[in-house]
Amino acid sequence: AVEGIKGLLSAAQVGEELEAEAQVVEGETGGDEKLEPLEGKSVPVRITIQRVARRKVPALDDELARKLGLSGADEIEAMVRERLEGALARRQEELRRELVVDQLVKSVPLELPPSLVERASEDQQMRLLVRLLRQGGPREEAEQRAAEAVQQARDGIENQLKASFL
Repeated sequence: AVEGIKGLLSAAQVGEELEAEAQVVEGETGGDEKLEPLEGKSVPVRITIQRVARRKVPALDDELARKLGLSGADEIEAMVRERLEGALARRQEELRRELVVDQLVKSVPLELPPSLVERASEDQQMRLLVRLLRQGGPREEAEQRAAEAVQQARDGIENQLKASFL
């Protein structure tokens, strides 16, 4: 939720106190009411380093492969490459599908009953409201935020409905 302190932390030592200006990222305050008014603003940050931990990445070698039940490091590389290529192919197919659906929605005239769009918007608003209430905070504020978000997303909701019919 806060940007601008990563580089500051990389060389820090235990017991050291650090001060910096940081940016509170918009939309990433986790529903914290105290942070929301600060979204997008620069704020002073003071950090005391209590402990330093570094993650050790094991060497990609035959010993690691044996621990994983594989014959060698080349088998690890092949397995990782296969998974990455599969993930890339799936993502490319998702993007192609989204483009086709978007073009269909734009090119096929389809009038939806206003009551259908309204009902879908209300459903979306209720799901968002439940999620916001689970994060904590006043109900009135959550209701207002959910209503505003759904109003802004209304065109997208209508396009999703059209896509489901196509």
